[in-house]
Amino acid sequence: MLNTQFTFNKTFWKIIKKLHNYTCLISILTKQIVSQLRISRYYYQIGKKTNKMAYVRELFAENLKKNRKKCGFSQEKLAENAEVSTHYISMIEMARNFPKSEVIERLANALNIEVHELFLAPRTNEDELNKLHKAIISDIKRTVSESIVTSIETAFDRMTNSDKTIKK
Repeated sequence: MLNTQFTFNKTFWKIIKKLHNYTCLISILTKQIVSQLRISRYYYQIGKKTNKMAYVRELFAENLKKNRKKCGFSQEKLAENAEVSTHYISMIEMARNFPKSEVIERLANALNIEVHELFLAPRTNEDELNKLHKAIISDIKRTVSESIVTSIETAFDRMTNSDKTIKK
């Protein structure tokens, strides 16, 4: 009995050591994936900012369209409220034209927002990355726990089976 218990303890610690190594490896890989996502997003944003005026025009166009849809306005309705043509709104939303300051103020008033809201950069996906990281860690913990339980049960079954054969 003492010998089988020693074998069980030895097997158990080998399993724990392997699982610990796997957990460390998975943790490192997860951090690298998250880091790579951050780097990719950073270079994407840098690439967009190389032509600053084009970036501002695109940003303004995206925000105008988003806020117009949020208010439930069509391009025609926004054009009417801001006292500009529908074609001009279309050209702004496609980032082909950039309005003068007076028109920007009228657009913001028509959308019932502050002018600066039309120039806000989209939020980064930092929260999304953190959620992903937590989900991956949670999955790893669950998988490791299940593996530990399965390994212990298997080792225990082997130990009890070897005890039965020794007693016979």
